Amino acid sequence: MTCKLVMRNIKIPLSVVLSLFFMLSHAVFADTTNVFCAKPDGSKWYWLKNNRDDQVTVSGEWMEVSNADIQMFEISHINYKSLNSQCRKNFVAQPANSVFSSWSVFSVNKTDGTNYIAPGVYINLSECPGCFIRFK
Repeated sequence: MTCKLVMRNIKIPLSVVLSLFFMLSHAVFADTTNVFCAKPDGSKWYWLKNNRDDQVTVSGEWMEVSNADIQMFEISHINYKSLNSQCRKNFVAQPANSVFSSWSVFSVNKTDGTNYIAPGVYINLSECPGCFIRFK
């Protein structure tokens, strides 16, 4: 018994191909950001560093809160607890790509499917262009 492989000329719209590509690439590749620790009132902060003096990073996903012009970084509860435990007493872990970023907060996903917004200060960079410099 022999089998024949028949190839058909299937036309798929480019928009469908591009949409699938972006959906799959977004699901496969997580974002990475640096972590800083700040007092909940924003009065002091420092970059979180490991024992080799490298900035600590975390994988997750940047998400924008609709109609609020606010971004949060979504991570797991386990990752958040680990990061937060590395901050000094009375400081909380917060995400930022660089000193030129706005101050954002973590959106934390719990294992039961619920989520919460971690404590911290949100400051839009356009409202405070020197925030990282000013609060250091």
